[in-house]
Amino acid sequence: MIDILTWMHNIGIAILTILISVAIFIIQDKKRKDWDELVMIDRVINVKKFSSALMLIFVPILFWNINNMFSWYNIIIFVLFCIGVIYCIVVLYNIYKWIKAIEIEGLNFYNYRTKLRIEYLKNIKNSSEKKSIWNLIFKNNNKDMQEELVFLDIFVNQIKQMIEDNKFKEALEFIKIFSREINNLSISDWREFDLLFPFLLNWHFDNSIQYNTNDKGLVFETKSVLEKCILKFIVAALHDGTSYLLFEYLKKHVEKINISEPNKEKYLFHFFSIVSPVLFENIKSSPEDYDIWDEFFPSEWKITLSNLKTNNFAPLLWENFWSWSRNRIINPTLEYDFILEDVARELFPETDPILWADVLRFLCLPWYNDDRIGSIIKQKKNFGMVGRVISHPSRDINKIILNNTIELALFIGNNQFTEEKLVKYLTELDKYSGNYSAENYKVIFKEMLERIRNDIK
Repeated sequence: MIDILTWMHNIGIAILTILISVAIFIIQDKKRKDWDELVMIDRVINVKKFSSALMLIFVPILFWNINNMFSWYNIIIFVLFCIGVIYCIVVLYNIYKWIKAIEIEGLNFYNYRTKLRIEYLKNIKNSSEKKSIWNLIFKNNNKDMQEELVFLDIFVNQIKQMIEDNKFKEALEFIKIFSREINNLSISDWREFDLLFPFLLNWHFDNSIQYNTNDKGLVFETKSVLEKCILKFIVAALHDGTSYLLFEYLKKHVEKINISEPNKEKYLFHFFSIVSPVLFENIKSSPEDYDIWDEFFPSEWKITLSNLKTNNFAPLLWENFWSWSRNRIINPTLEYDFILEDVARELFPETDPILWADVLRFLCLPWYNDDRIGSIIKQKKNFGMVGRVISHPSRDINKIILNNTIELALFIGNNQFTEEKLVKYLTELDKYSGNYSAENYKVIFKEMLERIRNDIK
């Protein structure tokens, strides 16, 4: 009787010894993630069940009836003991599979470890624990790309569920974690960009327009965090070769908004006001800058007379270009502004870049002592020195480009280019005969004056 009892006790001690040894090995595992011990406790061991199993092994044998081995009482104790032992063996087998996965991690992404990590992430209920885990995940900048994509998909779905459940404050806390550690993610990779960027755009719109909450502070803070993330994605896409996706999603995002509704019109104005300056500042430094202007940048966003009259996007781009460029023209910080040069040429594709730069300078620059022309001519020109490359130049094409430039200038700055003012400008220009800028302005103003007088006739 006593031998059987000792045998049961020894089995329990042996299992405990093995488990302690394995636990030490796992703790020392350099390939484990910071949150793997939580996965082990919850998924591999299941500490609640494991504690119960240990109790089934050790507690019942304290009540073993040594006088009657085959009593129903001892049989029940033995069955409980066997259940505890079997569960511990299952745990040991799971730990074995966890350790074995070390050898194939990186070669086979969907191994046992990854499977349990995914299960754990999907089933965390406690919000504080969930935030801690995501913080650890995003801080780690050595993630496998496939693993990162799967984790991010879970993250996005969890936030979507929070929003669906009207848990807007909780969703904000989670996107803050993401925003803080965004530099540790591969957001320029097209797969991550494809997953996250449209989600952020949609959330930004819903937060601004559709959220059913009176907490304006929460809405504003969420919008601010989302905009920081969106701008990070835009810069990453432009610099690292995901520009085609960037403009595809930006275009889809704004085109689905019905601008006839006042609050949505206001949203679009704000959206372009945060996005446009970042695009203007970064396209030039993109390795895809020529492809962006020729293929990716939506043609209806470019500022032409036709677009200004027929769609809602070109006027928004013009307003934002005007705000962005004025400071660069009035307070230049560079000897020559290649970024402004690039944007002023490509955003206005039907104009003569040299003459158009003169028009912009004329509209922007301040003047002194009632000498507008003299003030403008005397200020050094820091953009608009390079003309447009034309495959087969001809007099007709040059005339068309000049006409486009004049028509656009009259449309945009009509109150500055009346017949009376143009006559005054031309008179003032006579004082600067021979000056290169003055001669350009003469061409522009004479064409404008002729166009106005012909229209009057």
